[in-house]
Amino acid sequence: MAEETRTLALFDLDGTLTDRDSFRDLLRFSFGSFRLIGGLLATLPWTLFYAAGLCSAKTAKERVFRRFFAGMPETEFTIRMEKYSLKRLPLLLRPGALKKLRWHREQGHDTFIVSASILNWIEPWAKNEGIGVIATEVEIKDGTVTGRFSTPNCRGEEKITRILEEISLPGYEKIFAYGDTPHDRPMLAIATDPIYQPFRK
Repeated sequence: MAEETRTLALFDLDGTLTDRDSFRDLLRFSFGSFRLIGGLLATLPWTLFYAAGLCSAKTAKERVFRRFFAGMPETEFTIRMEKYSLKRLPLLLRPGALKKLRWHREQGHDTFIVSASILNWIEPWAKNEGIGVIATEVEIKDGTVTGRFSTPNCRGEEKITRILEEISLPGYEKIFAYGDTPHDRPMLAIATDPIYQPFRK
C-alpha cells in the first residue's frame, strides 16, 4: 500500500496573516495608548541601536517586552495574553489569509504559524483553529515573568532551526510557506510552494 501523501503549510504571522504588527497592537490593547507611547519612548534608544546595527532584533524587542511585562505574575500574564489572542488577534487577520489558513486545515494539511512574536498571544487562538505554533517564548521564573526570552527570537534563519526541531520535513511531499519580509526568505526557501507577500488584495 502506498504511503499517504502529506502536506505542510507554514505561515508567518505579522504582516502575512495580519495587517499590522501584533506586538505593538497587543501593548496598546493591554495598556492603552498613553502607556504604550511612554514605554516606546523609554525604550527608543534600543530601537535606534537596532536600526544602527548596534544590537540585535532580539535585544531591542526584549527591552520593550521587559519594560511592559517584567515582574508580572504568570497568572496575570496568561490572562492578558489569552484575552488578546481570543478577542483582538482575530480582528487583525487578513480575510484572504484566514480563508487560506482554514483551507489548508480542511484539506488535512499540517498547518503551523512560525513567528517572531510571542507564543502566548498566538497559541490560544491558534489552538481553536487546529493550528500549531512555533514562536518566540518568554522566560518564567518562580511564577513571574522575568522580561527575558527563553528562546532565540524566531526570525530569519532561527525559523528554520525551530522548524527542524519540531517538524520532520522529509515526511512531507509538499510544503507551502507564506511570508512577507526578507526575514521570511529562509523559511520560503525550504518550501516546494513558496508564496511571498500574499493576501494583499
